[in-house]
Amino acid sequence: MTGATGRVGRHVAASLAEAGHAVRALVRDTAGAPAGIDAVKGDLSSPETLERAARGVDAVYLMWPGLPVDSRAVDAIARSARHVVYLSTDVADLADGEPAASFGQWAEDHASDFR
Repeated sequence: MTGATGRVGRHVAASLAEAGHAVRALVRDTAGAPAGIDAVKGDLSSPETLERAARGVDAVYLMWPGLPVDSRAVDAIARSARHVVYLSTDVADLADGEPAASFGQWAEDHASDFR
């Protein structure tokens, strides 16, 4: 999962772990990760760390902030995950001329990339 140290993702990760599910999270700082999860240090701009975090998982909870979408990152998720839950959000710091809906639209357009 991504976003495991944030306001929403922290609760998702903790709830899944408390329910007995194995949870692996991609985090920028492992010290901020909720207890009971496997925290993998990395970020969404590094397909290599994302691939390491996604290896062997069935499902991904994906919180993708206002970062450019790197197709290599999507490929890393698609190789492992059969299910993706995508939490969209509007962001104030989009690239010049980029509409806020582009991230959510991209996720919907590429839903078939996942098994």
